[in-house]
Amino acid sequence: MKKKVGMSLLDIVLLKLAVFLGSCWLIGLLASYWPFQILLFLIQNKWYLLLAAVLVSLLPCKRFFSQQMKTKRKAKKK
Repeated sequence: MKKKVGMSLLDIVLLKLAVFLGSCWLIGLLASYWPFQILLFLIQNKWYLLLAAVLVSLLPCKRFFSQQMKTKRKAKKK
């Protein structure tokens, strides 16, 4: 019987969605403090915050997929 290695595509999508929503929440929470309000006043555009949340949610993506490829290579060698 073959052992399943790694996460499924649905797990990856749900993880990305959770990280994205969490980063949106964190940015909104930080925006309530006055140093970040000054930063928001300087930016004047909320789309940058959304873009920052998307970029934060994509950060672990490369490391995860490189780890997946390593486990697949190890499985092929065995």
